[in-house]
Amino acid sequence: MFRTLLAYLALLLPALVSATPLYDVHFRSDADDWGVIFTSALAYGEDGVFGDIGVGASDIYPERCSDPHDTNTCETVSLWITWEAGPLLGFEPYDYGYGKLTYGPGTLRVDATWGFGEVEPGIVIVAIESLIIDLFSEDDTDDDGFADEYGGDVIAQLGRGTLQPSLAAVLGVGTRILSGEYVLHTDMVDIDLHPAFFGIGGDNYGDGLSLLVTIPEPSALFLLAAGLFARRRSSARS
Repeated sequence: MFRTLLAYLALLLPALVSATPLYDVHFRSDADDWGVIFTSALAYGEDGVFGDIGVGASDIYPERCSDPHDTNTCETVSLWITWEAGPLLGFEPYDYGYGKLTYGPGTLRVDATWGFGEVEPGIVIVAIESLIIDLFSEDDTDDDGFADEYGGDVIAQLGRGTLQPSLAAVLGVGTRILSGEYVLHTDMVDIDLHPAFFGIGGDNYGDGLSLLVTIPEPSALFLLAAGLFARRRSSARS
């Protein structure tokens, strides 16, 4: 009987997983750091972010409060993104500007500082499937008509990853990351081709980090198993 139950669960588990509720967790860029560095070997960046739950006007704290009128009851955490992708796979130049740089896979990581200083590195780790730095002219002051300065978006398409239980509990979501996107707007980008290709740009907000995560429903599998077990017993008696 138990083996029969396991066989039923094995058949129905894919449908159960595909029906798992999903939630889009979003963190906005805080525009308080230097942004992005890129070469022919890799692209690298750092970014502080705001959470989408109980965000203060000047802090980086996503909060969930047991008493919304008492901030002492809130769970707080400061989040910091670092990411790296590469190497440079392609370059599409623009007229009188720069162009679109396409980088290979990499990793995006979020570190956390809880409360009054407890650090939890790697509270979010997610794969970067591809990353594009799309730069256009911001300043057109050279005599030859070419730009002195560039700006644009860093866009990373994200794959699967994990969110640690400590942050998942604050946000009320599961720990599995299915996909996502990271967008940083960079400006005042300086590019030097000699002696080697090198670029650096500042952080000027952007859409930030969006993660598609599961919402846990631990009772679903139990209820399914109980229902199948009861149906099997009923069939056996009849």
